[in-house]
Order: sequence, then structure tokens, then C-alpha cells
Amino acid sequence: MGTRNLTLVQLGGKYRIAQYGQWDGYPERAGHTVLLFLRNWDRDKFVKNLGRTRFLTEEEAAEISKKWREGEQPAEHIRRDMGAGVLQYIHDLPVDGAEILLVDNADFAADGLFCEWAYVLDLDTNKLEVYRGGKTPPEPGERFAHLKSRDAAPGNPEYYPARKVAEWSIAELPETKVFCETCYNDSAYEYTGPVG
Repeated sequence: MGTRNLTLVQLGGKYRIAQYGQWDGYPERAGHTVLLFLRNWDRDKFVKNLGRTRFLTEEEAAEISKKWREGEQPAEHIRRDMGAGVLQYIHDLPVDGAEILLVDNADFAADGLFCEWAYVLDLDTNKLEVYRGGKTPPEPGERFAHLKSRDAAPGNPEYYPARKVAEWSIAELPETKVFCETCYNDSAYEYTGPVG
């Protein structure tokens, strides 16, 4: 299902990954993918590979878009289908490889209508943070509160940048059931188990 989402990794005070995902952004899918990754990762290897990441310049991104329109598929890890799977993808690359080029989609968190979920691995604070888009504004000082909200179209009700709904220490992650129930803390959601 087209549940748009973001997966972000912060290290050294800046984002090293800001991956847009087109599909299955809800906690049972993208969130579950993030949890599984963190339960099995080699942090040192992942951090080494993060040191090789770089966001594409506007010119590089425009060239990739041009080639895509002409029928050439972009690299797997920058496609909209990758989503939260980018964490495992980057983790599994050899640590002595070439530069890893990514697209910086961090500002998508401003789009509260379309950015339904965002998952942030803050390796500076060792926290997993979960954010949800919608019509509820973020609290002052939250990660995305400074972003200017985007309405989908004139006349639509106000949508706000993604707001924090949950946070855990990476060292003390919850079971998937608790994770999902906590993420949906403002709805009548009933957890039935991870999907897929």
C-alpha cells in the first residue's frame, strides 16, 4: 500500500541517510523492518559504511532523473521501493568499498499529508524515534517542528510536519507488539501482529 515514509539516520549532528519510501510505511512494515535491523546489526560496521555515504548534489540528482525518464533505472538503493530496507542494504556493503550516493529527502518530513511515518535512528543519542504526519502539530523543539508545513492543495485543512509519537533507547527496544501499539497511541488501532 502507498503509505509514504522516511527513514533517517543521524550521526555527528547530521543526517547520513534520509531515505524516502513509497510503500508500507506504517509501523507493522517499515517500523518492523527498522526493529529487525537494530536487533541484528553490527553497529561498528554500519557506522563505518555511514562514513562513506554522501547525498547527491542537485545536478547529480537531476542527471539521474533525466536518465530515469529515458528508461535507465537508478541504483536500487535510491529507488522509492527501497524504503527502510536501505539500512540493511548499507550495513551489508563491504566496508572498504566506494562512496555510497544517496538522495536527501529529509525535508519530506514537512509534508504532513503525504509523509505518514518517519523513523529516525539518532546514533548521537542512541535513540530510535518515530514520527507521524497529520493534522496535529509537533511540539516546539521537536526534530521537525522548524520545518514549514506544506498543504497538499489550497483549501485543504492544515497539515503539519511530522510529530514525535514514540522514542526508545536503541539498547532497550520493545517487542513489535508494544512498538506498534505505542506508535498508534492516538488512534483506535488494534495490533494483530507484524505484516509480511
